[in-house]
Amino acid sequence: MAASDERAMRAQARRMYPGEIVRSGTPKPNLYADLTLEERFNHQAELVARQHGMVELVQSRPRHEWPGEVFWGRAR
Repeated sequence: MAASDERAMRAQARRMYPGEIVRSGTPKPNLYADLTLEERFNHQAELVARQHGMVELVQSRPRHEWPGEVFWGRAR
């Protein structure tokens, strides 16, 4: 495949990217600027609860069943 074809494919993939591409050094938006202290606390509590739930999920499953994990057989 020619370099120009590869470049065009990468450009197409970037256009299809579901998020926003932000240049390095761009300041991050303050996502919680308009929230009250109570709302911020509730968001943080929800995040902690989700993280805690993931720990329980991971501990309840054998490592070879974790999503995204690849285990190769031992070389003989």
